Order: sequence, then structure tokens, then C-alpha cells
Amino acid sequence: MERQKNIFGGRDNQLIDYRLTPLDSKINEIGTDGGAATNSEGRLSLEIPANALPGPLQLRITEISNQGLANLLPMGWSPVVTVDVAPEGVEFDLPVTLKIPTPLLDKEGSGV
Repeated sequence: MERQKNIFGGRDNQLIDYRLTPLDSKINEIGTDGGAATNSEGRLSLEIPANALPGPLQLRITEISNQGLANLLPMGWSPVVTVDVAPEGVEFDLPVTLKIPTPLLDKEGSGV
């Protein structure tokens, strides 16, 4: 991937070094009756109620590393977990719930 940046003389210029992350391999078929979309490891879950989508949709839930963010966060912010829901720009007609495990707990939930 290439990015373009205008360089202006006499100013400090910096390009963000983000890393490309492949989309999760699991494709979730969600219909108008709702359901849950998960990533291939089952760690992330997007719970979608009935009638939240205008029609059937294929969703992917991908966990992104802290270096995978495409833009800078506000000064002083540090991401704990970042998630990509694809396809981009999906508009839900009702609220959905994204479940993310607490990073401070191991997979069994017993702590570090």
C-alpha cells in the first residue's frame, strides 16, 4: 500500500507507520432475524438483534493490533483492544453489542 503526503518546507512532517492486517477468515452470514458474528478464534462477538439489518449480510470481525491503526489517536490515548467490522460502513437499524474479552485476563478468565 502506498500513501502520499505533501511536504511543506520548514515544518516537521511525519507519516504514520501502520501495519496491514489480513481480515479474519471467518465469514458470518447474518439475516434479518439477527444472530452473532464471531471471529475465527471465537474471542470477539458482535450480537445483532432481529431487524437490525435491512437484508442478509456477510460480516467479518477482525482483531487489530495496536500498530494496525490507520490513524493516530488523540495525544495520550492508548488502545487496549481494536476491532474491525467488515464490510465498512454497515448501518444497523438497531443497537448491536460488541463483546471483547478483557485483555488483562487470560483465555480461561483466571488472570495474568
